Amino acid sequence: MSPKMRSIFAQVYQKSVSMGRSRNFCSSPTNFEVSKKRAIANFLVTRTVGFASGFLTGHYLFGDLDKILEERLEEQLREADESLKRREEILALVPKSFK
Repeated sequence: MSPKMRSIFAQVYQKSVSMGRSRNFCSSPTNFEVSKKRAIANFLVTRTVGFASGFLTGHYLFGDLDKILEERLEEQLREADESLKRREEILALVPKSFK
């Protein structure tokens, strides 16, 4: 390694060490506990409000969807029954010799 590069690395190392020593990250455990409790409360409140609003919005928008789908299904079943009856009537008119 060249002397210039060694000098650059030494300067960077000295600055990073001095920065690390000058910082003061002193915080009491009670502060941490308060912020942890607040974070849990925020998480629970936002999740609960989000779930409730999504559920209510979905019910408001699609609440009658099951009734609509049931009516469509009943209508399709009625049409299928009518179609089957018509086919049976047509087949009843055909002589047995063609069957």
